[in-house]
Amino acid sequence: MKRYINKLLFPIILGVSLSACQQDQDTNANRFYTPLSGATCQQRVLEEVTGSTADRCPGVANYQLDILYDDNRMSLDIITPDQNTHPLNLWDILPSGSSSLASNAEWRMKDGKPFALIVRVDTTDQSNINNPVRSSHLMISKITQSQICVVDKINAAQEKATEEANQVADNAANKPCLPTE
Repeated sequence: MKRYINKLLFPIILGVSLSACQQDQDTNANRFYTPLSGATCQQRVLEEVTGSTADRCPGVANYQLDILYDDNRMSLDIITPDQNTHPLNLWDILPSGSSSLASNAEWRMKDGKPFALIVRVDTTDQSNINNPVRSSHLMISKITQSQICVVDKINAAQEKATEEANQVADNAANKPCLPTE
């Protein structure tokens, strides 16, 4: 019975794994998608009084992501295989107001190592309560031996935003980090 179940599950698991990876023909880089919520993530309470939490989610190549929740805002930390934490401080780069992350992160990889991360962040600026302004940005971070930081934010509503984000990601190592407040 166990062999029968394994024969049934193997093609399903293989199909899921292959659908989570795509190769970019222009740059020979691979794209892997990992979830930013769900059963694969472990929730931790950071602050009892404020209710701040972090979900630790698996990434690629022994990297992990901490999804941070605080005061209706979200950010990310990248955790390297040697357990060093690199805060991306998205809430300091994006407009003030509430923010939420998309359901998946896109890892750009070459030779089995991530070199960039793309995450979509939706924001609502509520400085004018009668007219909240919603926007969505693609946040591109570089992952190098010496630095992990956000290098660009692209308005996701603009035409060809995804293509532009991929181009930025493929050249992220040469870009400076965006300033945080």
